[in-house]
Amino acid sequence: MKLDLSSEDRGHVEKFKNAIESNHTIRDYTYPSSFDKNKTQTVSRIALYNKYFGENLYYNYGMIPHRDNIDNLKDKIPNHLIKDFIRGVVDADGSISFYYDETSKLKTKKVAIQITTLECLNTFINEYLLGKGLLKTKLKQNQRYKGRDSNCRTLSISGRIQATNVISYLYKDSNISLDRKYQRYEEVKKFVEE
Repeated sequence: MKLDLSSEDRGHVEKFKNAIESNHTIRDYTYPSSFDKNKTQTVSRIALYNKYFGENLYYNYGMIPHRDNIDNLKDKIPNHLIKDFIRGVVDADGSISFYYDETSKLKTKKVAIQITTLECLNTFINEYLLGKGLLKTKLKQNQRYKGRDSNCRTLSISGRIQATNVISYLYKDSNISLDRKYQRYEEVKKFVEE
């Protein structure tokens, strides 16, 4: 198993390493950017070579390459850790934004979360947040790339109150999160309170 994150988030790889009490080395690698072939990206990676660990993820949790469902995984997440799991998905595959909408006469504050991942994972997240009363309705998912056959969809949670409540639920009092996303949560909180 390998965990690659942008070198900007190297500290998060170190948190993972410390959490599993590993002595593996974190290495940095530079590759051509997947978005622009004229640029490069640097990632920080920890690679674990442990047959038991790998087989456990593969067979018991369904963590296989090119998976299109999360049934094995979601059934094994203890209820008290689902919030933390979802925060991890937002950390990995989500974005948090806030801005002033100046299209109307009134300058209104907008907050949004977008999560681009497997459709079934977004459905799981949507249903969980509905069950917690943080969403008012089941949200529509948009296809990631128009015209491409892909299992990825984007779940958009918007609205100054609704999105802020979801962000606060996920990040308030969290003990581990991606530092950039936690900082974004702090910025959203300040933006909404001003």
